Amino acid sequence: MRCVKCRSETKYNRAVVGLSDEEIRGGFCSTCERETFGRSLIERPFGHLDGCVECTNPGAFAFPEHELEISIETDNEYATEGYAVDDETPVFCSEHLPVQLAHLAEAGTANSVALADRS
Repeated sequence: MRCVKCRSETKYNRAVVGLSDEEIRGGFCSTCERETFGRSLIERPFGHLDGCVECTNPGAFAFPEHELEISIETDNEYATEGYAVDDETPVFCSEHLPVQLAHLAEAGTANSVALADRS
């Protein structure tokens, strides 16, 4: 996956997911996430997946964190990971998408892959 801002190859941190098609448009390397949002995506409470975090417009892009869940049960071990979009995931409308990411709102520009894990 490539960072949507600096285009470097990235893993973990956050993904950018289009809500209309549940496609991952790219991710955020930790440096670009800090430069773009500071600590606001970590410290700010979110709880309205259906609307933008900045206004009442419908959300267009979700920014879920990478999650790893390991479960060890009797004779059964498994791990799941992915970028699950849930009620606490920050969501932005196309209008409030940070200016550095405006290219995501343009049709047909994404190099998408299917969402790996959705809870």
